[in-house]
Amino acid sequence: MLKKNKIFVFLLPLVLASCQTTSTASEDLTSVSLPPLSNSQSEVEPLYDGEGNILVDIFGINDFHGAIVNQDTSDGLELGFSKIGAYLKAKEAENPYGTIITSSGDMWQGSADSNLTKGALVTDLMNYIGFDAMALGNHEFDWTDEAIFANKELASFPFLGANIMEKATNTLSDLADAYTLVDLGAIQVGIIGTIGSSLESSILTSAVADYSFEPESQYVIAARNELEQQGADVFVLLTHDSWVTLDSEARAIINEGNEPYVDAVFCGHQHAGDRHLENGVPVLQTTGMGHELMHVRLAVNPETFETSVVDYNRINATTINAYNPDATLDQVYDYYYVNFIKDIKEEVLGSLKSEMAEDTLGVHTTKAMYEYAQTVEPEVALAVHNSGGVRAPLPKGTITYGDVYKSLPFDNYTAIVTIEGNDLAQQLSWNKFYPKDFVPQAGVEYRVISISYLLEKEAWSYVTSDTAYVEHPDGGYYYPRDMVAEAFRNNTF
Repeated sequence: MLKKNKIFVFLLPLVLASCQTTSTASEDLTSVSLPPLSNSQSEVEPLYDGEGNILVDIFGINDFHGAIVNQDTSDGLELGFSKIGAYLKAKEAENPYGTIITSSGDMWQGSADSNLTKGALVTDLMNYIGFDAMALGNHEFDWTDEAIFANKELASFPFLGANIMEKATNTLSDLADAYTLVDLGAIQVGIIGTIGSSLESSILTSAVADYSFEPESQYVIAARNELEQQGADVFVLLTHDSWVTLDSEARAIINEGNEPYVDAVFCGHQHAGDRHLENGVPVLQTTGMGHELMHVRLAVNPETFETSVVDYNRINATTINAYNPDATLDQVYDYYYVNFIKDIKEEVLGSLKSEMAEDTLGVHTTKAMYEYAQTVEPEVALAVHNSGGVRAPLPKGTITYGDVYKSLPFDNYTAIVTIEGNDLAQQLSWNKFYPKDFVPQAGVEYRVISISYLLEKEAWSYVTSDTAYVEHPDGGYYYPRDMVAEAFRNNTF
């Protein structure tokens, strides 16, 4: 079946956020009627260059992190999915039998809009745009494999992870396929997906306990060989790994065969702008958050299937922002927003006279954790939070729960533990903590509040067994962002 005649099966989301602040929506997602998914078109010829080669346009996005809304931020313009979708649909219309749309991972986690639906909103928008494949990133695991499976059921495109193995069997996990083959009619495009083999350590330990991320090269090479046997003419690698500085694994994929094993590489994870050729293969990565898109145009000889690079670029925000928003994508977003997001995201918590930088917010977050913990256990001496858990500054002016959510998007539960002074001192050298003048003493045991991301790490294995999980006043886990929100409400932030 040709890609551009495919009629998608529309599956409504089966999972919503288990956040502590709940929506007042009474309507269940399974009862809503949204626009039918269809991008069928009449038969057209492939797009050719002046020499009779078929032109294939491959677009990619990486590290979107739920940046669904078009908005200016201190880090630049986040284009939002309505503008990005409008641009991609326009480009696909120009080359309907030669366009591939991909993601290199980390699409869901990062905003109230996406988090409150556990990624379902982003996945649904990707369905309507017509994505062909998505490599799983490390942050797809933030809500455990349950959310991945739920979004996989919703998605009309495959999740890819050729090197994500089940630890128990050392076989390819059920979370993702190793590759997919897209039929463009005259050209068959094989897409392989991987995740960086070192990224297990960046994920909540319990969330990835059943999986291992193996070194990538052998799995890419094996997938390439299988795709070739199935008739693939062009080979694309989506890797949630950065190739700004190539390691031996990446070099094996590009440099160790008679010719490179893939024709283009779309990277992710590092949020680093990258555009270079490696042994004639274009390698791209954007800074993420929907600031840009990646694009490679290939020319394929229809008889020999010899492939050459015509162009490779990062498409900037100004170009994409000139397009009008897509009405269908706006309709999908509006439904989710009114029923599952608005009441929570738009709650006004307070205000700031100036923007609060991520570093400062990290300290204030630990302050909110510490002050709440003392109401539970007055003996608590310290609060500790990882520096990387703060992902955006808080803006100047009115602060909403959505702003706090964007800054502190991770569902890390909090717990109070006992830890000895020397061991605690090691943790304070690279994490945020409060009180800022605290100096642990050797041989003294302290009660400390911290987050699951840290407490599940091997480095914290020496905490004693008297762990007290901090419960939200309304039940369930109490996340740092909720403590920050409550501090704003109480004018103590």
